[in-house]
Amino acid sequence: MEKHTPTDYPIHPLLEKRWNNRAFDPHPVEHPRLKSLFEAARWAPSSMNNQPWRFVVGEKNDAAYEAMSEAMMEANRQWAAQAPFLVLVAAHTRYENGNPNPTALYEVGQAVAYFTLQAVSMGLTAAQLGGFDSNRLMEMLKLPPEDLPVAMLAVGIPGPQDVLTDGVAMRNQAPRMRKPLEAFVFGAPWGTPAPLLTK
Repeated sequence: MEKHTPTDYPIHPLLEKRWNNRAFDPHPVEHPRLKSLFEAARWAPSSMNNQPWRFVVGEKNDAAYEAMSEAMMEANRQWAAQAPFLVLVAAHTRYENGNPNPTALYEVGQAVAYFTLQAVSMGLTAAQLGGFDSNRLMEMLKLPPEDLPVAMLAVGIPGPQDVLTDGVAMRNQAPRMRKPLEAFVFGAPWGTPAPLLTK
C-alpha cells in the first residue's frame, strides 16, 4: 500500500514515500538489511561527535522483544507486536565528562530520521510509536539512568492491510495531513509567517 503525500512544494521521493505503515508481513528481515538501518543512523549529525543515540533491538520472541511488547500501550501492541523486530531508541543524556548534553534528544531524532529513510529506501517499514511505559522498560532492560527512552520502532516488511484490526486499519488508511508552513515557519515577531512564504 502506498499513500499520496499532498505536498505544497517538491520534496525528495523518499520523503514522499515515508509514512507510518502499521501492517507487517510475517517474514523476518535478513540481518544484513537490518544492519544497514543502524549504519545509516550511525552517520547522523552529532554535536562534538558525541553520538548520543542508543538502540535496543528485539527480535520476535527474544527477551528484549518481549519486554518492549509488554511495556507498550495495548492500542500499539495490537499492530506493533506483529513486526519481526522492535527497536527501542534512547538518548544518552550526558557527555563523556559527565556534563548534561542539551542537544541529545535533537541528535537522536536525526539518527532516527536517517534510520527511517534508509528503511524506506530498502522497501521496509519503520513505524514509530511513543505509547509505552518508559520506567518499566528502563527496569526490564536495565537501562542506566542517564539513558532516556525516547521512542520505539516496529521494523519489518510492509504487509497486507487485512492483517490489521478494524480500528488500526482505519488509522492506517487515513489520508496524510500536515499543518501548512505558515503555522510553524516564522519571521519576526514570533508567530508571524516568514517573509519568504508571502513572496
